[in-house]
Amino acid sequence: MNPMIDSLLMELEMESQTTRRVLERVPANKLGWKPHNKSYSLGQLALHTASVPGAIGVRTDRRRESVRGVMSVSFRRGRPEP
Repeated sequence: MNPMIDSLLMELEMESQTTRRVLERVPANKLGWKPHNKSYSLGQLALHTASVPGAIGVRTDRRRESVRGVMSVSFRRGRPEP
């Protein structure tokens, strides 16, 4: 395996434990709360925080496949296409 990817996956595993504890403490009745009118709501921030590790995993898998030549990654508007 790739040492860089392995290191990233190990770090994500350690961080996921803390992230899970934080997300479990987000009160359901406060998901619409915003610290400022221009800010995201607490629920939006929680969703973003919960989805980042999965997005990193998807991109890592795509790049691994691309490096092997099995699949190429094309970008549109700065995002990988599915």
